[in-house]
Amino acid sequence: MNNTDQPEKPVIEILETLREDTRECSIVNEPAKISYLLKEYILGKPLFIKHTSPPVQANINTTDKENVFTINIQSNYDIQEKINLYLTYKRHMELVCKVIEKKSNTYLVNISEAIISNKPRTSKRLSVEQHEVFGHHFYISKNKIDVNPLSFSVSNKVLFKDAERILSATYPYIKIFDMDPTNQAIETKMIKKHGKGFFMTSLTLDSEVEFPELETLPVKEALGDSFVEFKTDLVNKGIKSWLVRPILYTNVKGDVFPIGYFVLKSSDKNLEAQDYINLQEQETKIVERIKDANTIIINQKHQILNLSTNGALIEVADNEFQEYLLQRTDMTFDLLFKYMAGLRFYSRIHHIHKKSDGKFLIGLGFHGVVHTGVGSTAKSRKFLEDSLGYLIKQGAKFI
Repeated sequence: MNNTDQPEKPVIEILETLREDTRECSIVNEPAKISYLLKEYILGKPLFIKHTSPPVQANINTTDKENVFTINIQSNYDIQEKINLYLTYKRHMELVCKVIEKKSNTYLVNISEAIISNKPRTSKRLSVEQHEVFGHHFYISKNKIDVNPLSFSVSNKVLFKDAERILSATYPYIKIFDMDPTNQAIETKMIKKHGKGFFMTSLTLDSEVEFPELETLPVKEALGDSFVEFKTDLVNKGIKSWLVRPILYTNVKGDVFPIGYFVLKSSDKNLEAQDYINLQEQETKIVERIKDANTIIINQKHQILNLSTNGALIEVADNEFQEYLLQRTDMTFDLLFKYMAGLRFYSRIHHIHKKSDGKFLIGLGFHGVVHTGVGSTAKSRKFLEDSLGYLIKQGAKFI
């Protein structure tokens, strides 16, 4: 057989880590315990060099010296001074190795740490052939919305002004503000500090809180010694009744925080509990519109490289999509199998690695089926399991 007939060896490259979730792990660094772990759970099993693409396989063996091991590489790959080997047995395990000596494709190493995931492995990943499984219809936010006010989208201000215009027919004196850190208004400081609403139904009477069911915070409690000055200033401006209601946003992590607030200052009548409640419907609409305004759909198909019932590895080349992925922790997309119906998953981004050609490898965890044409979530999971079973029959291998 001449050289032209030999299959080309895959080019091995080191991936650049752009993001990687920290696992809940236990760390073993005592040589005797590391040796025990190797002998009981690792020796004889294939390991892989972390952050190599395609993953470089390695075998590890003991020597007659304490904490000195040999690593044999199964491809033309040169280990540097330090590498992490990993395998996923019943749990994900990593070995932090330092090279002592190199002889051809065999290395002598010390192991400084064994890192063991605290959570057992729930499912194996299947390697997927090209054009077998795709990600499609990716719903993702363009702009980051989180507790940091500096990250708020400019589009929020536009939506606030639009809501203000709609509400002005009922409340000509309404104002809606965002949580601009340069805004030094006392209402901004109160909302930022407490995240609650405030309501003084009558500034001419000493009866600030009349509706405790609204779960507002007493202004006296919030302002302390500044309360009298604040109230006097409102009265001098001809204000009879005053309320502030936060516009609350819940992010993917479950954090609840204000992205803005309503202010009603009435000079002709006393505001009632129903006025405060009326703003709740508009608050919900504003938050929904902000989410819609920040959401785009990426319609290109992207290759799934490996897959399980709990997650997938997807390759992304589109530069615009990459920029959004770097700012997000979650997205929704359709999982499309060749010749089969698709499933829509809500997923969290657990790691992002970059290849030398600029493509991203995105590690996703599935956290619920959000839409399906096959009925209940249980049926959807069964559909996914059946689809994976079909891939196995077609020759897909576990990795």
